[in-house]
Amino acid sequence: MGMMYAWATKEYLLWEMSIGQIVMYNNYGKEIQLGVQNNHISKARIKELKEIRDRMKQEEELAKSEERKKEYRAKYGDV
Repeated sequence: MGMMYAWATKEYLLWEMSIGQIVMYNNYGKEIQLGVQNNHISKARIKELKEIRDRMKQEEELAKSEERKKEYRAKYGDV
């Protein structure tokens, strides 16, 4: 990061920035260095990965919901 941004010292990154900010600045710096068209992860791929992540979150929430329903059925019986 220090090679891309003069202000990005180890101490500043550690104490003043969140991990999200560090990743964002790193991604911007890579785009500037490599050029947007040469970036190895295309925007379409990022969108596809976000859709997969969202689908997995929904499936996980559904599984947790089903587990809770089983617990309640065991405790209170079918309603």
